[in-house]
Formats: sequence, structure tokens, C-alpha cells
Amino acid sequence: MAGPMHEWRSMNTTTTTTTPRFITLLLLAFVMACRQEQEPEVIQPQRQPETTTAEQAPLNASTAEVETLIPLERARFLQRVRIGRGLGASGAIEQESAEFVRGEPIVVEVVAKEVPEGLAASVVILDETGKELLRMRKEVPAASTPLLFEIRETASWNAGNYQAEIYLGGDKVEESTLRIVSDSARSR
Repeated sequence: MAGPMHEWRSMNTTTTTTTPRFITLLLLAFVMACRQEQEPEVIQPQRQPETTTAEQAPLNASTAEVETLIPLERARFLQRVRIGRGLGASGAIEQESAEFVRGEPIVVEVVAKEVPEGLAASVVILDETGKELLRMRKEVPAASTPLLFEIRETASWNAGNYQAEIYLGGDKVEESTLRIVSDSARSR
């Protein structure tokens, strides 16, 4: 009987020593899993972009070859646009209007503010079909000085509606409808 009893003890001893080891491993795995979930997330600080200092003076934008256009914020760079007839003694538009007699000069006043050096303003006149009739371009003064575009050649224009588009740089910042009437239609 000594033989079977010994085998049973040996199996029992193996079982009893394996069970505590197994439970210890399970507890250790559980503790490690809980610990990993509770560790705070490490946030890496964002790298600041490197800055460089230009050793050359900035280029005049009016003579530079530009490959990229940067959109302008209308509210930041445009103070006002007025369209009217004739200039008064002060050099400003005498009377604002959207209706003109054929042959009467039209004045477009553009006042820009805080503009980059070399920025140009343009006035484009389109007929009712969208055909460009006129394009005028001038460099904008650095101060908030009115920039005047005088359109004198309107005698050949037919009666009807025309579109005036005002641009700062390459961005359209204003659009107005102009109406040209004949002398007889105006006097009625």
C-alpha cells in the first residue's frame, strides 16, 4: 500500500504547490493590468516652430513676381467704397449715385486702410452680358487717403445696367450695379 499512497502524495504535493503559484500569477497580472489603466497619460509638449530673421529688406510687392495670392480680409483692409458723379472742391465725390447719364463721368472712390506696401486697387466695369469694358489699376497709398478712379469714356455705353467690381490685390472686395440712362430718360 505504500506505493499508491506515495503517488497520491506526490500528485497532491504538486497540485498544492502549483495552485498557490497559479493564484499568485493571476493576482500579479490583475495588479499590472489595473496599474496600467491608472497611469496618467504623458503629454509631449508641442514643438515651437523655428523663426528666422530676414537679413534683407522686404521687397516692394508691386515689382515682385507673385506665385501665391493671400486672401485679404475685407473688413480689415477696406474702409469704404463710394461711387458718384463729379468731384467737389474738396477732391471728394460731390454726389453719390448709382444712375448716370450716358457720357457723364463716373467716379469710384476707394479708401483702404492698413494695406501692405505695393498693394494695388482695381476697378472693373462689366456690361450686362458680363463682358469687361474697362479695367483701371492704381497703387494704394499707405495712409487712408481716398484713391479716385475717374471713368470719363461712357458716351459709347448703351443704356442699361453695368457691374462695377472693386478689387484690393487680387480679391474682389466690393460690387455695385450702375445704371446708365439716355439724356431723354433722365429728363422725364
